[in-house]
Amino acid sequence: MKPLLIKIHLLAGFIIYIVTAGSALADATKDIDESVPVNPLRNVYFGDVHLHTSNSYDAAWAGTRTTPRDAYRYAQGYPVDYFGHMVKRKAPLDFLAVSDHAEYLGVTIQILQDKEPFAGTGWKEQLTEGDRPGFGKIMRSAFSGPDVIDELNTDKIKRGNWQSVIDVANEFNQPGKFTAFVAFEWSTTPGGSHLHRVAIFPGPKYPDAPFSALDSRHPEDLWRYIDNYRAKGVDSLLIPHNPNLSN
Repeated sequence: MKPLLIKIHLLAGFIIYIVTAGSALADATKDIDESVPVNPLRNVYFGDVHLHTSNSYDAAWAGTRTTPRDAYRYAQGYPVDYFGHMVKRKAPLDFLAVSDHAEYLGVTIQILQDKEPFAGTGWKEQLTEGDRPGFGKIMRSAFSGPDVIDELNTDKIKRGNWQSVIDVANEFNQPGKFTAFVAFEWSTTPGGSHLHRVAIFPGPKYPDAPFSALDSRHPEDLWRYIDNYRAKGVDSLLIPHNPNLSN
């Protein structure tokens, strides 16, 4: 039997050719149950693997107040309030990964909402008064360091805010209908160069806490973190983000 040439068109404009032996294909398909519908071309799903909410310090600085819950609702086609306007997608997505910055994840919005452990600490004034120096301090630390604001980066804060991310994603995940991925963005930005990576976890197991540029600004350490958790049964996918700004 002659080899078969299969041409697959990809959305990005690339074309992949796969050559497979005809006899091998015949062997692989001879035991297919004819009563089960077959879709040899697979399915195409549309979604977003990188979206920020008010859990990200830069989004909160810009005035964003939408939450991961809002994001998943919007992705599924429900109307949400966005900067004082009700907005709604024309068509729902099949999947979404809310991938906020891992650095100081969820901290700035907690400060702005007077939530513990930040209520009465003076941080809200730094984020709301004058030229809002607190945001500059947080963003400089997050993007390039080297200083870490320890009171905003405790293990308890990181684990608690990360667990909230997981809980919301699991709340909106609907197998077979809509996939809500758990994710974060590792966001080191030395000298303004965006060397970010988005880490996506399909579940059901997740890391205990995200890995941020405050933990290490070396991608090799991020990969070790991923490998260590993969050895524990935590599947993941890393996607380089903003390579157009990586210099």
